[in-house]
Amino acid sequence: MTSAALLARAETGARLSDGDARTALNVLEIAASDPGARVTEAAVRDAVQKKTLLYDKSGEQHYNLISALHKSLRDSDPDGALYWLGRMLEAGEDPLYVARRLVRFASEDVGNADPAALRLTLDAKEAYHFLGTPEGELALAQATECPTVVVFDLDPGAPADLVSCCEVALILHDLFARLHLQSFAKTSGSKGLQLYVPLNSGATYGETKPFSRSVAEALAIRRPELVVSNMKKSLRGGKVLLDWSQNDPHKTTVCVYSLRARERPTVSTPVEWDEVAAAAMGVNTVAVKLLAFSIGAAFSAAYCARRSCGNASSRPGSA
Repeated sequence: MTSAALLARAETGARLSDGDARTALNVLEIAASDPGARVTEAAVRDAVQKKTLLYDKSGEQHYNLISALHKSLRDSDPDGALYWLGRMLEAGEDPLYVARRLVRFASEDVGNADPAALRLTLDAKEAYHFLGTPEGELALAQATECPTVVVFDLDPGAPADLVSCCEVALILHDLFARLHLQSFAKTSGSKGLQLYVPLNSGATYGETKPFSRSVAEALAIRRPELVVSNMKKSLRGGKVLLDWSQNDPHKTTVCVYSLRARERPTVSTPVEWDEVAAAAMGVNTVAVKLLAFSIGAAFSAAYCARRSCGNASSRPGSA
């Protein structure tokens, strides 16, 4: 290419970039990015039409985006996970790198809570090996949006309270034990409890949502004085809403140990079933207080203890 022709391409890029040198350089880089590509005026014009994504495979953006993907997966946010996955692939990230990170996430973050997650991600990696781009990228996307748990959100309507939620949670725990399914409870960080049933098979949201709804409606029929499955607020008085609608790719629940954004923050905490049982029977008021744990109270206690220690150390003769 002659210097005059190169100058003409550069002038085209500068003109289409509104005189912004950085944008013009990005445009030229996109135009020359394909193997064997010729930087023609038409290629420059096509490059301007492509959205330039800020990404550096070996720099800070590389780690920021993979971190964002991990956080979306941890938050059970498939929409967010698909967005960050798509952005990385569109910007030129190696799909096999993403596949390896998904396998690592399934092993380290999910682990034995859902053994099927590891199989799913390994299958996605093999599918990409077999199909390549772009078809294989669909397998990677599939690995980011399958449910790993069935979720029930227990929300009490006054005068029902946290103790009522514990009673409902124990009924569910017994039901799932009869089905040979493990279940785990945690506080919502607000008024109620949340119950999780890890999946050990490649289920879909099209299966988990109807299942959770059937469970909620059956329990509402069995214990109408205690449970309601209908979302109408007018029906919740004195009962526990067994919210099955969380089993949806567009829904999220608060992550364990996350703080609620309040003037006096509370925190979502995992709890043992014996704690839930003690609270449900009303024989252990301490257990009830633990289930409604306030991080603000903990900070206050720590602050007071620190001040007491400080005062003690400042007294004459203290060690």
